[in-house]
Parts: sequence; C-alpha cells; structure tokens
Amino acid sequence: MRYIASLSPRFDWTAICVTKGKSRELGVKPNSKKSELVVPILDSNGKTLGQIEIQSGLLNVFSPEVEKIVRRVAAELGELWPE
Repeated sequence: MRYIASLSPRFDWTAICVTKGKSRELGVKPNSKKSELVVPILDSNGKTLGQIEIQSGLLNVFSPEVEKIVRRVAAELGELWPE
C-alpha cells in the first residue's frame, strides 16, 4: 500500500479491503471523498479476494496511468494471495 500511496500526494487514503465470505473487512473510511478508485483483487479462477480502494478529497485525481498501475498491482496480489 505504501507503493500505491506514493503514486500521488493527492491520495488521502489507500487500503486493501479483504473479502470474508459475503462481507468485506476494512478500517474506518473518511467521509470527505470526491474521487474514489476501487479495483478488485481476483484469484486465477476469477474469485474476488478483496479490493484496493483509494480515496481523495479532490476531483479528477486518477489518471489513466495511475489506474493502470493499480490494476497491475491488484493482478499481482491476486497471483500471490495465500490460499
């Protein structure tokens, strides 16, 4: 998450939300979001393991390059996720 958080000083919050059964476990989220990027973390069978969430109080924070990097990180996490 440090790597993703370092992509932009305009990110207010970054986290991995882990799927547990039908629910997701996550810490407290700020309420002042204006931009949000949510990218699923999938295993090799397409099962959702969790998601990467990034929030910002600013508009138009997520460039196509940043979104591409976050999607690549999510794919790598899905491959490395312990069973």
